[in-house]
Amino acid sequence: MTFNDQLLTPKAKTYHDIRKSGLSPRLLPRKPHLTVAIDALRVLEIAQEEVEEHRNNVQRRALRVFKDWCNPLEELNDVKFVRRYRISKESFRSMLDDVKFDLEHTTKRSRALLPLHQLSIALRFYACGSFQIVVGDTCGVSQATCCQVVHRVTAAICEKKDNFIHFPKIPMERHDVMRGFYDISQLPGIIGAIDGSHVLVVNPGGVTAQCFMNRKGYYSLNCQLVCNHLLLFTNMVCRWYGSVHDSRIFEESRLCRQFRRGEFKGILLGDPLDHNMAITVATVCLHNLAKRRNDPLPDEEDDGPGEEIEQPQEMNRVEADDSASSTFTADIYISY
Repeated sequence: MTFNDQLLTPKAKTYHDIRKSGLSPRLLPRKPHLTVAIDALRVLEIAQEEVEEHRNNVQRRALRVFKDWCNPLEELNDVKFVRRYRISKESFRSMLDDVKFDLEHTTKRSRALLPLHQLSIALRFYACGSFQIVVGDTCGVSQATCCQVVHRVTAAICEKKDNFIHFPKIPMERHDVMRGFYDISQLPGIIGAIDGSHVLVVNPGGVTAQCFMNRKGYYSLNCQLVCNHLLLFTNMVCRWYGSVHDSRIFEESRLCRQFRRGEFKGILLGDPLDHNMAITVATVCLHNLAKRRNDPLPDEEDDGPGEEIEQPQEMNRVEADDSASSTFTADIYISY
């Protein structure tokens, strides 16, 4: 039997059989070459199946789910709305008119949030003081979206702070404030009450972390606030570490320099001197808006059986000094 006859035997019909027989593939005749090509295609098919199987086993990214947005102004009554957002519906609409142009998106892609929904998410975060992921689940958005919305709304409100926080500059405004304080305490010439308040913050870390540690043993910002006889904030400074003394904050403030230059005539009454700043300014603006509109305080009673109200978390609660709500003492700052 010749060499070619040996290659064409039934035992040598495939490429693998020829390799096992010890023969060189280069010596294959034309017909075994066709068999080799078919075997190569089969190998490629098997490899492709293995790749597809591996891709199916890899965990893929979850598909986006778009939820129907609800309007809290329509879904909640007045009492429940105040309990959840700490302001009335009228104040909510007024604030929405002020910031809606800053909150509108340039595109409607991916069902972009409307200004109404953005403001409701941010106010919910301010009011309950919970974690962003909890607020996001309550409002139907992710934690990342909740974070972006809070920063966006906070920046928009802070840009309008001069509409809500301003010190009495004209004589008529100062006269009204002095008259109001005199009716309360029989002390003449008072145009404001000043005090400091510590706002809790998370440990920022880094080399300056200890600067945020106040005398009470926790990390905070020391904010200087001035209010009038109607409990409206007229001036605030919230950029100092919790370890900074109240006296230094006042000495370094613009308000102190204005008093020394004689721009304001009157007395400031206060206690004896011994991503958070922007949120503090925003909440002060909301406080003044609610006070001007005489919004009712939320009722502490439960809404009804089976309904739970989120409790404020420690990290977002504003803790005032021990004497912040007490009567002011007779220590004063007098303009030079």
